Amino acid sequence: DLSVTPDHRMIYKNNNGAKLRVTPANYLLTLNTFKFLQAGEFDYQGINQTDDEIALLAMIISEGNFVSRYKNGKRSKPYALRLYQAMNNRKWMEGVLKRLDIDYTESIHKDLGKIHNIHNKPYTCNDDHVIYYIPSHDSQKILTMTQEKRIPQQIMWGLDKRQFDIFLDYLVQGDGHKGANL
Repeated sequence: DLSVTPDHRMIYKNNNGAKLRVTPANYLLTLNTFKFLQAGEFDYQGINQTDDEIALLAMIISEGNFVSRYKNGKRSKPYALRLYQAMNNRKWMEGVLKRLDIDYTESIHKDLGKIHNIHNKPYTCNDDHVIYYIPSHDSQKILTMTQEKRIPQQIMWGLDKRQFDIFLDYLVQGDGHKGANL
């Protein structure tokens, strides 16, 4: 089972070709059959990052937002970081931040039932949420790992199996769902 929002971008292959395709998840419902990518076994050496640093990278990709300034229509380099999480699912994120000794402030947002427009579509919040703000002095070392919400190639292709499992677990905790079959 896989649970994502209808507009979530998905990578898949159709049964007729070898070309990878990217599409919103709701489009996949119109297809009779399709294939998701399946990981193979690779013997990578691993990267020189702690388990919590790998978890943090997954948290940034799934729940992060880089804070930048805009001047004359141009975006500056990020100087801080925000992480978002539902109130009822926040302890795992706090644990990683505390174990890494990252300074943060938190702000609670009571949004349960509120309607927001995202890309001109209404979205009803299912939970209150917390925002963890990581100021410049701690986010600068984090920003050396990534400055975008993409998995850096040197990290993705360098993770050993154990590190990849950690990364995937934290990515799913932030932006996914584990069903009974996983």
